[in-house]
Parts: sequence; structure tokens; C-alpha cells
Amino acid sequence: DWSSDVCSSDLVGAFPPDSGVSHWTADGNIVSYTAEETGDAIGGFNNDGWLDKLKIDVLEASDGSVWVSAFQTGVTRMRPATDGNPAGATYLHLTRDNSRLNMRHVISISEDPHGQIWFCASGELVSGDFNSGIDVLTDVDNPFDPGSWISIRASNSLIAGEGLFGVSFEGDQVAWLVVNGVGLQRFIYGPGTGLDPARLMDAGSWRKIVALPESRPPNLTTARKLAIGPDGRHWVATDGMGLFSFTYTAGPISTSFVQIGRASCRERV
Repeated sequence: DWSSDVCSSDLVGAFPPDSGVSHWTADGNIVSYTAEETGDAIGGFNNDGWLDKLKIDVLEASDGSVWVSAFQTGVTRMRPATDGNPAGATYLHLTRDNSRLNMRHVISISEDPHGQIWFCASGELVSGDFNSGIDVLTDVDNPFDPGSWISIRASNSLIAGEGLFGVSFEGDQVAWLVVNGVGLQRFIYGPGTGLDPARLMDAGSWRKIVALPESRPPNLTTARKLAIGPDGRHWVATDGMGLFSFTYTAGPISTSFVQIGRASCRERV
């Protein structure tokens, strides 16, 4: 996997499996961070490398930290050295055993405009646990403080399903959730200063969109990713239904959308 640098044209890539992370810089150089962690959550981490297991997602945050999830292990926050030397990087690990990160398989990591980190799980069974929901780290400098976390689950919110493929942000108040087996959910998560827990059970803060147009039977149940373009148009990638593009409206979305699929592409040839 890979993600674009929010501050420049650099890229960060996590590959190959069970290895580390490579950083492609704007001048064409590649810096590899491959050392693996030598400690463990029970005995204590040495914070000298990555958690093991397959790397699932990578995010370069606005403060320069690189967040990487490892399959069934947890999440690593790596802060590169100022001179770029991999030996000077510092690592910190979050797991279910040492933090409020309450999932074994973080499938997606996102940062909202307020610097809060959202960790999503896809809702499948992992090692006997139901891996679901979102854990939000609201204070990135104090990740081991229980007060730095807000969990979003079906039991404490109006979230439409137990599993998430990802979160995208529109402005500084709205999050778009891609919900496993459901479709999309628009969540007005706060007043512009961060996630407000009071919004979790506020029906007016949530809107579920399972089809485009909304008058049709559900056709977004296989949605996998949503991105918002610079023109404000929303793009939704699905597994098997093609690509949808729409402009959000407060009323029913019935005309301001386009579905691009194999059939429509053949018709245009």
C-alpha cells in the first residue's frame, strides 16, 4: 500500500509483506525503514523498529509522523530523523494490550483536518474477535492516555454497520464512512473543532446512502473507497458495480450522479 504526503510530492509506501516501509522522496531517492521491533506488548517494547506481520495501510500525518498498521498486531507510529537517517527514526507501538486501540486488524488509517487519527476495522472475525468500528486518537501526543481516545461502535453511536473500509473528510466538520455491506454514511462529527462525542447519538448528524440514485434498490453495498475531488465531487469505488461519481445535496440524490462501469465503457467505444 502507499499514501501521498500531505505536505509535499513525496510518497510513502509499505512493502513488501513482513518487511518495512520505503520512502520515495521528491528528488527520486528511496529511503527504507526495515528494522523489526525486538520487544512485545506484554514484556515491553524496545521501540526500535516496526511491528511484524503484513503491513495493511500507511498514512503520513500532517506532523510528519508515519502511521502503519500490521495485520493482527497493531499500529506503529514512526517519526523520521531530521536528517532522514533510518537509524535515527523513533517508533511507538499501539496494540490492544497496551492502549485503547480496540481492534486487531486496522484496515484503514485517516487523519482529519484537526490532526486526529481515525483507525478503521472492516468487521471480519480475526483471531476469535469481531474486528469492528472506529477508534479515534484525539491527542496524538498522548496515545497511552485513555482520555485521548473515542471509540465509535454500533453500541454507542448511530453508525450503520460494524465494519468500515475507510473514512474521508469533507471540510472540517463532515466525515464520509464507507460501511462494510451497507454503503456510505455521512457523519457531521463536530462543530469544526474536532470530534464531538455528543454527535454519536444525534440522529441529525447522520445520513445513510445505500444507492445512487437513492430511489433504486441498494447498489452501494460493495463500496470500498470514497474520495472527494478539489471540485467537491464525490467518487466511490465499488467491488463489482463500477465507479460512482456524485454531487452531494441535502435532498434525495437522484440526478447529480454518474455510474461508470464495464457496460457503460463498452457503449462509449
